Amino acid sequence: MAKLILLFCFICGPGFALKLQYLGSSTLPHQMKFKKSRIGGLSGAWFDSSNQALWAVSDDRGKIGEPRIYKFAVNWTGKELKIEPKDVVYIQLKKLKDQVLDMEGLTILPWGNFLISSEGDNNHKPKAWPLLMDVKKDGSFVRSYDIPEEFLPEKTGQQKKGIRNNTGLEGLTAWPDKNLIWAWMEGPLFQDADGGAIRVLQYEMPEAWVIKPTLNFRYQTEAGKKIGDQILLPAQVSEALALSDHEFLVLERSVTVSPKGAGFAIQIFKADLKDLDAQKIMKKTLVLDLETLKDQLGDIDNFEALSFGPVVDGAKTLLMLSDDNFRSVQKNQFVIFKILEESATK
Repeated sequence: MAKLILLFCFICGPGFALKLQYLGSSTLPHQMKFKKSRIGGLSGAWFDSSNQALWAVSDDRGKIGEPRIYKFAVNWTGKELKIEPKDVVYIQLKKLKDQVLDMEGLTILPWGNFLISSEGDNNHKPKAWPLLMDVKKDGSFVRSYDIPEEFLPEKTGQQKKGIRNNTGLEGLTAWPDKNLIWAWMEGPLFQDADGGAIRVLQYEMPEAWVIKPTLNFRYQTEAGKKIGDQILLPAQVSEALALSDHEFLVLERSVTVSPKGAGFAIQIFKADLKDLDAQKIMKKTLVLDLETLKDQLGDIDNFEALSFGPVVDGAKTLLMLSDDNFRSVQKNQFVIFKILEESATK
């Protein structure tokens, strides 16, 4: 089958544009067992180019196994994408008493530890707070970082503010050159309107070993609509990947409902912190609708992670991962694109 080339809708330099060339995909065996764990729930991911390893958190809330991070070897052979699990690291919970970890985002801190976001659980008694955690690569918890008060639910009583249950700190990405980190909410805060703009928290490093929230921005996801006999529910953000100190790829996910059952609609947008509309919401441009890749990927699944990948033929690559939700009808799928730079005036 001919390889599909998709245009990135942004300029990376004077007179140049980026393109994505679809290379291939790989799906792990259903309910794959590895080192006494069951692989699934893959959400946030980060690629370590020093050893060609992809790290991915599982958003299992402890129903299948303990909170964990997987390490995968990634290899593009020139014809196929090979994914091989190499290790599983369990988060050490001794310092996290009464916490329920719902890990969704993963990136790297300037000093080499992981930064992991957890949505928490508003329905847990007592409430399990959302967390931004500094975690060593052996799984040991080091510290957590401040989350502004407006993002936190009340400790008790009726909720009137903060992260809604299961729609909290979903996307996590960094731009190391500027020591900048961004935590993307999955949906609007409780005090924001249903279907309203979501918040993006920017963290900066004022001194060694410290990151602090400094700014927050807004991003509007796609609205729900009816397409024939199919209902497309309002989209949420399932991941973001920094392209620079102000540009992002944003993965939007919507559930589709029809007489044939539920499915997923996935779109990737490019958004820019330096390009805001009159309401100070980031402007965005559609980059890719996964519906155009159904011939290559089959039924579109629950994609929740974006990461840069290995260099192929001298070019950077993009990896995209799906989360099977530990369900038999879903899959853990990995997709690789080559990122090409071409003259915009060709």
